[in-house]
Amino acid sequence: MGLEWSRRWTPADWEIEIADENFTPFAYRPADLVGLSAFTASANRAYEIAALYRNRGITTVLGGIHASMAPDEAASIRRRDCNRRSGGDLAPGS
Repeated sequence: MGLEWSRRWTPADWEIEIADENFTPFAYRPADLVGLSAFTASANRAYEIAALYRNRGITTVLGGIHASMAPDEAASIRRRDCNRRSGGDLAPGS
């Protein structure tokens, strides 16, 4: 399940923006909730971005193959609030 799938199941009255650093450089944007999807190769970058938002008190969710395949490592990083594993299950952060 990718970010577009998540958008589809989000209430219609929520404003959603999807950004991909593969196409556009990251720029901080104000948000109420931030969802991040990462391959293992980009997990450290996802943790950096999550920390940027969490330091401002914004809830973050980490998903993608990294959170699904390495949930213990993803859960041990105290830079996000929960992991979204395959199937959409949420696992609380540490």
